[in-house]
Amino acid sequence: MDISALLLSRIQFAFTVSFHIIFPAFTIGLAAWLAFLEACSLIFKKPVYRRLFDFWRSGERRPRWASASHHQKQEWTHEILCRSTYAISGSLETRRL
Repeated sequence: MDISALLLSRIQFAFTVSFHIIFPAFTIGLAAWLAFLEACSLIFKKPVYRRLFDFWRSGERRPRWASASHHQKQEWTHEILCRSTYAISGSLETRRL
């Protein structure tokens, strides 16, 4: 296979276009998700929606998970699942996973 200037130009164009498609899509999707969470927080008055909004709005998520033990990560995951289940169903009856 002969590498020509035309092939390199096409590869560069494909790389550039892929980033120009992916990043705006994520940005628009995240903005819509944040608007949805904020609206749910204001309408339903459940703190879980505000916590989710704050979680996705701030970029300070990594240090908490990075320094946690495996057991602590499991506990947090269980807490998030229970709170999400409660936010969706309104029921406090959640089983231990």
